[in-house]
Amino acid sequence: MIVVFTGGDVLEEDETLDDFLGCDCPEALKEILKMCGNRRLLFDNKTKDKFIKSEQQKQLLSLMNEVVEKNGGIPFTDELFVELKVNAFC
Repeated sequence: MIVVFTGGDVLEEDETLDDFLGCDCPEALKEILKMCGNRRLLFDNKTKDKFIKSEQQKQLLSLMNEVVEKNGGIPFTDELFVELKVNAFC
């Protein structure tokens, strides 16, 4: 699984996703990030900059390839999703 955060455009100019998550990150989100190998990405969904869009796409594709490789060539497994769903409703 990959956690995609949107709204990167609202962060301060020198603020990173790590800064944003910091110590105020809810425990449930920390657990989800841990369960998916900390595969997360921040998208600036309002940018008009083609370079930034291209870099975001490259990062997402790289993470997707990592998931496929980790799953033995299978792009998706239901196991983590089921585990997250169970934990979310407990």
